Amino acid sequence: MYVIGLDVGTTGTKALLIDENGKLKGRGYRGYRTIQGAGGIVEQRAEDWWQAAAGAVREACAECGKSEITALALSTQGASSLLVDADFNAIGNAVTWMDKRAVQEEEELQNKAEDGYYYTKTGWELSASLDACKLLWIKKNRREDLDRAVKFISTLEYMNHCLTGHAVIDPSNGAIRQLMDIQTRQWDKKILEDIGISRELLPEIKRTGEYLGTLTGDAAEELGLTKEVKVFNGAHDQYCCALGSGSVKNGDLLLGTGTAWAVMSITDQPMLTKSKISPARHVVPGLWGALSSISGGGIVLDWWKDRMAGLTYEELNKGVDQKIGREEALMFFPYLTGAGCPIWDFRAKGTLTGLELRHDSLDVAVAVMEGIVFHTAMLLEDYRENGAQINSLRVMGGALNSSGWMLILQAVLDCEVIRVTQTDAACVGAAMIAAVESGIYKDYALAVKSMVSYEGMQEVSWELKEFYQLKYKAYKRNWNIIREIYHSGLSGQDMPPVPGRKEQYDQ
Repeated sequence: MYVIGLDVGTTGTKALLIDENGKLKGRGYRGYRTIQGAGGIVEQRAEDWWQAAAGAVREACAECGKSEITALALSTQGASSLLVDADFNAIGNAVTWMDKRAVQEEEELQNKAEDGYYYTKTGWELSASLDACKLLWIKKNRREDLDRAVKFISTLEYMNHCLTGHAVIDPSNGAIRQLMDIQTRQWDKKILEDIGISRELLPEIKRTGEYLGTLTGDAAEELGLTKEVKVFNGAHDQYCCALGSGSVKNGDLLLGTGTAWAVMSITDQPMLTKSKISPARHVVPGLWGALSSISGGGIVLDWWKDRMAGLTYEELNKGVDQKIGREEALMFFPYLTGAGCPIWDFRAKGTLTGLELRHDSLDVAVAVMEGIVFHTAMLLEDYRENGAQINSLRVMGGALNSSGWMLILQAVLDCEVIRVTQTDAACVGAAMIAAVESGIYKDYALAVKSMVSYEGMQEVSWELKEFYQLKYKAYKRNWNIIREIYHSGLSGQDMPPVPGRKEQYDQ
């Protein structure tokens, strides 16, 4: 007996075939592109999602008996949305979650609502990249398309319709669309009125894991499966990652480490904070997730490694292990794209302090890694101050390949750190939904025991922990001083333009 977890992401679709014992039996992948244009436009063809899914599933299931595959569920990118006509054909491209065209619409909707309305209702600060603003932009700029559309749907609903004929969304995807009240799990009346659209344009909301039906004949043929395969409502990819990492209890904390780093705390109630952590309902009944991203993350270390130091990953990983815990004054503040949660200061810049002639590129690489972990620690402090119980931190992604990252994380963070060795966690989480809802496992706790794997951690000395406790305190003190530079005009941000070189200062 097998289940399929299907992850429809930003750059491609992955499929995993997993048996009733939680063992991986097949994997498939197909990529696709984004379509970028002026004014912040970032689009995708929804048809590419389906074609990639068909190819990935066929690849994953190539070596198994199709009659033994019983169920599947989806993990999807959120807030990548499109109009569809009466035959559910796409009207134009999907406007992705990376799209920034609706800046004026963001200001317009903000002026119609009380401060904090969108965050309190939807769990997300009003944003040009999410669906409330994008839908208003479509209404103003693509009126003919809107008039002939029957639905405005995102990735999950589109794929559910391709699979079963039912365009259904779940609460975790509904939240990030910024049109749904996270408490009532209904489309918010005021938001729809402010945009000026009908509730009928939006899909039906059903709980994560709800049975949607079996594959249609066309879907079964394209996927290479039988029509008896059951489909269960999936979830946003970050919530599937939470499942796939085993974060299914109050107090669990997930750290995803890739190009970007993201943190999700599992709580027993929605967490609405001054720092704008984003809550939504967890897949596990009665629990919530509280999601935020970390300024910098892996992309900052890649910047230093590739553009400044000219190091390979092998050279970096081998070299930094000899440098950890040595330089108390050398600090890097990793805000190359501004400082996000919980600081929220977009005047901030990347800053290196304490540099001496004796330092080399590996010394700075360690400082970069420390700065990213220190910001992570600041974020965890914010979670705790807002009532989150943090028992353990599950780490997944690229940082697992670096003993340096893991040593610094263990030394700095005030909680147990666990290595999640299960790859493709979003796919695993989707497969877990299919396995639990189809009755293979009684609940998610049992599914985690079979489907998620962990590794032991290297012991960290008390001397290293003491070193980093002191350096972390100094980092926070120094940041409070440094941020004043970026608010004083002394950083050059407020300098007048040089005659004949005005373009340098146009942002």
